[in-house]
Formats: sequence, structure tokens, C-alpha cells
Amino acid sequence: MQIIDNVRHYPMGVVGTLIFLTIGIYVTVWARRVQQYAIQWDERYPQFARFNLFRRRIYRPAYVLELRVCGILSFLAGVLLCWVMFVGK
Repeated sequence: MQIIDNVRHYPMGVVGTLIFLTIGIYVTVWARRVQQYAIQWDERYPQFARFNLFRRRIYRPAYVLELRVCGILSFLAGVLLCWVMFVGK
């Protein structure tokens, strides 16, 4: 029962796996929604947004592609963690 032992010994591994998988799926599927949220936040809080070095980038259409790439990488990190939890020791 290596799977149960890994889950018992590394509960944060399970939490990390779930976080990476959830963020990866959300950002990949709803990239335009994340972009709209970033734009709204940028316009709502200009005093904090001025420190953002990538402020102009969030308005571009290529930002959606960047979000999807980050989402896929996050999902793959979650899959790797899941594999480590089930196979590795």
C-alpha cells in the first residue's frame, strides 16, 4: 500500500497536487476570464498596478496565449506531483 503511505507521510503533496491541477485547468480553460479580471483589477487599483512591470502586456491578445501556456505548465506540474505521490517513495 505504497499509495496510502505516501498520502499519509506527505499530505502537503496531495494539497500541492490539487492546487496545481485546479489552477492549471482553470487558467487553461478560462484564460479570457482571467485576462478580464486582471484588466479590472488593474483599473480598479491603479496605486498598486503601477508597480506591475507587465501592465501593458495584459491588454494584448497574446496575453491569453501566455496564460494558456502557464496553465498547461501548471497542469503538467500537478500531473508530475500526482505521479510522484502514486509511484515514488
